[in-house]
Amino acid sequence: MDSQRQALLDHAAMAFARHGYAGASVRHIADSASINGAKIAYYFGSKEGLFRAVLKDRDERIRERLEWAEKSAATGRARTEARQRAYWNCVVVEFPEFVHLAWGHTLFAGDGFPSEDCRRLVSDHLKLVDSPDAVGSLAIVLLSSSIPLMDKSERDRQAWADKLFTPT
Repeated sequence: MDSQRQALLDHAAMAFARHGYAGASVRHIADSASINGAKIAYYFGSKEGLFRAVLKDRDERIRERLEWAEKSAATGRARTEARQRAYWNCVVVEFPEFVHLAWGHTLFAGDGFPSEDCRRLVSDHLKLVDSPDAVGSLAIVLLSSSIPLMDKSERDRQAWADKLFTPT
């Protein structure tokens, strides 16, 4: 993948997670990535296209990690547990902005973006975990916190991931 495109995706993920769709500025995203703002139109067409690309990028990266975890584990229960642990580590530790991007835009619809894409993605992710109630609990607790998940220390995020992972 083009490094400028990935940089825009990474900076946009953080901006959308912190400020919501309506509050994130395309200019700020480009400036924070030190890339000409015209590249957003070139790569993504629009702010909405950028947002959708961010969701897709994070979803694909999470699913790649899950696939790798499953292939690395033995069969049966060990494989299921590896997938579950990998999911929580990806969502909470490695890509903490995902909670705010997908779940935040699902729960707090109406911030200027049609949240159907987010609802669909969250629904798909509920199928990836054996404890969908944990997803809802995490979303409510973390989204109501005054400190966004991505601003918490990696150690604190890992503690959350460990708490959410429940071996079968």
